[in-house]
Amino acid sequence: MYISKEPDIIKCSESLLYDEKASATPATNIKNIRYPTIFAPDEAGVRKSTHGNSPFGFEEDIGQQVAYQKQKTTDNCFKPDTKVILEIGKIVPMSSIKVGDRICVGEKHGELEFSEVYLNVHCDLEAETEYQRIEFTMPTTGLTESILLTPDHHILINHNYFDYAKNVQPYSTKLHVLSGKQIVPVRVANVSTEIHKGYISLLTRTGTILADNVMCSCYSTCAPFQDTIHTILAPLRFTTWFKKSTHAGEEIHPYLGFLYNRYKDVNSVYDGLGKIKSRILNK
Repeated sequence: MYISKEPDIIKCSESLLYDEKASATPATNIKNIRYPTIFAPDEAGVRKSTHGNSPFGFEEDIGQQVAYQKQKTTDNCFKPDTKVILEIGKIVPMSSIKVGDRICVGEKHGELEFSEVYLNVHCDLEAETEYQRIEFTMPTTGLTESILLTPDHHILINHNYFDYAKNVQPYSTKLHVLSGKQIVPVRVANVSTEIHKGYISLLTRTGTILADNVMCSCYSTCAPFQDTIHTILAPLRFTTWFKKSTHAGEEIHPYLGFLYNRYKDVNSVYDGLGKIKSRILNK
């Protein structure tokens, strides 16, 4: 069962529900939310957990479910079982990658490019995390494949620029997908939101990563200015040339945490200035 895309006020009403078969109908303004347990709405619009393990008791209304989903972690990058390609040609889950491993980060002149993983930003295999499932049709096989990213992770789209995963739209956005030994543009077929356990974030020396055959950035959360972020992280890349990073665990790397806090400070200042300007203009 699904609900419409993040309305400002969620009301428990039949208008928010539609049959699962109808979700196959093209609609770019629909966000599919798949719940960790199976809910079936009764006549009053209350979804009852058929597993009987609802976090709010046996019954919960739609508004409670949405609020529960929004408590999930949303800024942690990749699902741990996301596949990457090692330089030796082996395909492995991202959770098995160690600092120092070289993984595929793109393609150049028909040859795959590889780069060293120099940092494990953070990793937790149990935390429930919100992901965008972005589906596409693989050109070589005609099969539907997908990649799972947290909403604020950066992904390469359209005419070679990065944007948030949450901004990807079915039928209008194109991903850059590995087909054979070339990266080709492929149109997005569907986008949905899911909750899964675990997250992982890795940094390569190029700042890019080929995840589940899709070109992505290593970066997230901040504005998707790839070159700017990559430049700011130069000191971290430099120091790890001489001393290999041993950082691991669910807490974000301290240097990245410091940078993110400064980013939030700057955003707060801009927001404040914007409000002051708005008040002046409205007088």
